[in-house]
Amino acid sequence: MSRLTQSIKLRVNHLQGRRIEKGIIDALASGGFVIEEFEGTLTEVDDHSPVEYDCQIVDWRDADKEIAQHFQLLAGREPVVALIDAHHQQEDTELVTGFSDFVCEQELGLASFALRLHRLIRRYRDPLTLTTTNSPEAQVLQTVVNHSSDWVFIKDLDHRFLALSEEYANTLELSLDSVIGKNDLDVGFSKDVVLGSEKADWQGFWPQDDYAVAQGEPTVETNPYWRVFTGDTRHRRTIRVPLKNHWGDVYALLVCSEDVTALVKAEQVLRERSEMLEKVTQEKLKAENSRLMAELAVTAKNKFIATASHDLRQPLHALGLYLDVLEAKVQSSDQQALITKIKNSCKALSVLFNSLLDLSRLDAGVVDVDPIHFRINSLLTSLREEFEEVAADKSISIIVDDIDATVFTDAVLLERILRNLIQNAVTYTEVGYVEVRCLVRETVLHIDIVDTGPGIPRYEQNAIFSEYYQLEHEGNRPTIGLGLGLAIVRRLVDLLDVKFDLQSELGKGSVFSLHIPLGDETSIIETTALSAQSKLSGQMVLVIDDDADILDGMQHVLRAHGCNPIVAQSANDAIELLAERDMVPSMIIADYRLENGQTGDIAIRLVREEFNTDIPAIIVTGDTSADRLKEATNSGFRLLHKPVQPDELVSEISSIYAANTD
Repeated sequence: MSRLTQSIKLRVNHLQGRRIEKGIIDALASGGFVIEEFEGTLTEVDDHSPVEYDCQIVDWRDADKEIAQHFQLLAGREPVVALIDAHHQQEDTELVTGFSDFVCEQELGLASFALRLHRLIRRYRDPLTLTTTNSPEAQVLQTVVNHSSDWVFIKDLDHRFLALSEEYANTLELSLDSVIGKNDLDVGFSKDVVLGSEKADWQGFWPQDDYAVAQGEPTVETNPYWRVFTGDTRHRRTIRVPLKNHWGDVYALLVCSEDVTALVKAEQVLRERSEMLEKVTQEKLKAENSRLMAELAVTAKNKFIATASHDLRQPLHALGLYLDVLEAKVQSSDQQALITKIKNSCKALSVLFNSLLDLSRLDAGVVDVDPIHFRINSLLTSLREEFEEVAADKSISIIVDDIDATVFTDAVLLERILRNLIQNAVTYTEVGYVEVRCLVRETVLHIDIVDTGPGIPRYEQNAIFSEYYQLEHEGNRPTIGLGLGLAIVRRLVDLLDVKFDLQSELGKGSVFSLHIPLGDETSIIETTALSAQSKLSGQMVLVIDDDADILDGMQHVLRAHGCNPIVAQSANDAIELLAERDMVPSMIIADYRLENGQTGDIAIRLVREEFNTDIPAIIVTGDTSADRLKEATNSGFRLLHKPVQPDELVSEISSIYAANTD
């Protein structure tokens, strides 16, 4: 028995009503074939199911059309041999296309049939080999491959080229015929390229081919172009597809390779940008965390300062009241001079506390802008007189232009801006002068505050407008103060929406410039100031404050001006006391923060409700926190801030009383 036929397994189909004679099966078995008999009807063919035999044989001696059409579905998938009569003729060629070969009963035992069957099976198991590269099917495949602009080639399991595109042959600088049948080493590739190089971190062609064949599945990888060893920096993406027959065996390897250098570089750029974006995002998060920490620190600092400010304002307010009373009782000129110095110290403390208050009011958004038409000359004259003595003590000059101009803005806020700028200039100027220059240009009044001070470095010209920031010059410590003056200026000019500039050079002084819109002289409203000395004699003034010292000081001040003060620490105490005396106060002065969480506006409303009368009222507060200021301002009552100078308090009482009397 020929070794060639030992492994051939034939499937003999016993179809319904068409059983193959036992003699034929015996003849096949005697030829050395392994027989698998199948009985049943024609069924749909599953193209994806593996084939467990080498060839099928079916009885077609009556040229049954249904059988022919059924096996046409298997054409090209597996070999099918039709058993026919020796004299059989078939003119309809379409009926024979489903069969791979035909055999007569007389040929079954011949060696020629076994040889034909072996060659037939081999052609199906290995559709493309070196011996079939000139076959019509191989030529069609070669034509298709040639039309690819990428590198396309097919190798057998020994790495020999079976077909390849002209594009790849041109890259090798070889002809198609000179490549077919050779492996990578034969066509000129080095061993490092073919077998791999650890030094170059290159896996090699053959290991990648063998891996794809062993896995039996397609693989995709992007590698440097093999000419990387000569310095080429291009990249290629290679797809390896194991070609399998219908028995599931890999018989060849299809390789497709395209140039993806642009894509790789784009991916690299995208990756680098992503990494950069991630770094930027991380840095942004760090900066955001730092900002939040800084804001928390500022919030905590402001809360501490507000609390400390309130606690310190209380005794300072009481001290001012007592000093006013003491001043009225002291007759000696020496003692009067001493009290004057003490009062000046109290006023200096008040200035510092009021800086905190101004900042808190701006933060709270309770500063209203009330623009009016007014002559600026009187405001400038008042400021010059205010700082003349301070400038003289430092042996510097203060010069203020005398200009007859009308402006339209908030007079109180403009005065605060100019005062802070002049104060800043006087504070830092040791030699020379401070000058307020005014010049009308078109519809704007330019005001420049010029000094001959040390100047401000450019890198600090933004920082000076921050809270609690003070400059050091030539190693000198900052001046006494809180460093809030310019911070308040910045917020006020933003509130007024006026142009504000700074020009300064180290060692050459500074110029702060304001551009104030001009007003209409005919729109000025002349007002007559109410006398602070309006008769208060006999007026009953109710004072509600939970601080005993302040109540005592208020009693002395009000009595000194002819008032009849009634003091209480809460609204309930005040109502009981007034009810006992059967009195209705003509004025209420209440501290905003009272004991047991009560506030001054609530206390005033309780007293008003008790007597069913809208008694004029003033709230006095030592709070500087933004939230407290909003609450106090929203109460609708006149608001004074501790420490209140006695003359200011009496003037306010007189004004309100006179207004209500009118």
